[in-house]
Amino acid sequence: MNKNESTAWRIIKGILIILAGLILLVGINWIGKVTSPDTPQTNKNITMLFSSVGTILILYAIGRFLLPSGFVSMNLPDKYGIKHYLQGLAFGSGMILTYLILALVLGGLSYQGLGKMTVLNIILYFLGFILQGFKEELLVRGLIQGLIARKSRLLSIILPSILFGLLHLGNDNFSYLAMINTALIGLIFAFVTDLTGSLWLASAAHSIWNFLLGPFFGLYVSGIPMPESVFAFSPVAGKEVLSGGLYGPEAALLLTIILILFLVPLVRAYILKYKKQEVE
Repeated sequence: MNKNESTAWRIIKGILIILAGLILLVGINWIGKVTSPDTPQTNKNITMLFSSVGTILILYAIGRFLLPSGFVSMNLPDKYGIKHYLQGLAFGSGMILTYLILALVLGGLSYQGLGKMTVLNIILYFLGFILQGFKEELLVRGLIQGLIARKSRLLSIILPSILFGLLHLGNDNFSYLAMINTALIGLIFAFVTDLTGSLWLASAAHSIWNFLLGPFFGLYVSGIPMPESVFAFSPVAGKEVLSGGLYGPEAALLLTIILILFLVPLVRAYILKYKKQEVE
């Protein structure tokens, strides 16, 4: 097979995968509209999460087969992938629990008791957020960060993180502080991806962050309400600086401080890593 034939076959494979992704994207959304097992909002949330499968296929096809500059790894190959994923689940849980405990102690959140979440929906939300978190990380930390890193490693950390903040502009009750916090979260995930050379830790942290925030603790996830949850916490009126109000904790000043504290050791590790490489 000559080079032109090889290139043509690669493009054909990419197009076929994109078509499969589009079919899944449209199909899952259609199924969500014609079936409504619970409240409309729950159905909408779960459908949106599972439609991530289609987007994942499209992003993979672009990065693997259709980039004019050639294949980008998207930080997917990782012989320690399972280990990094478990570490990511622990890391993301640690950030959320740190926020939750401080917000409760400082009076920004109130505990309302147990929620009303069925076991089936807990499972569906968990699996859905695994897909949704992976989708966003594949785009921002996998594809975009991977491409920019070819030119500048530092810019590959900064620019996708800014984009990550801007991606949430259309969400309900969005604010400048929400954008800053989302960009800070993006920086944390970007440094983690660079330091491990793997997408899996950041992907797991992202997924568990959203799952615990919404379906587990009943808080808003980037402005998206949760009609049911395992536990029920609610923001205290007048304490938006601690709770983030109707956007959720990602619009809280308290979270800004927590994110900076989590970010500092990652920046230090990043600097030490590349200083060591320069010496060697």
